[in-house]
Amino acid sequence: MNMVACLTYVSGGSSVTKPEGTCCAGLKTLLRTRAECLCQGLKSSSHLGIVLSVTKAATLPAACSLSSPSISNYGRNSTFQL
Repeated sequence: MNMVACLTYVSGGSSVTKPEGTCCAGLKTLLRTRAECLCQGLKSSSHLGIVLSVTKAATLPAACSLSSPSISNYGRNSTFQL
């Protein structure tokens, strides 16, 4: 739930150019407390039915001025379902 505000930024086809609302605060909390959940969310996101752009998701930490594990650790597809 910490990452819901990020969907406008990372959804496939999104034209949003920077994270909005509480997205960065949610990402910071997730990375600090349960970074593995980010990876798991990317891997299992197809169950929720929203297309996620992995390319945009990869830029999210930098857009929030945060560091995270490499997106290459999350999988090889260019899009996931979220």
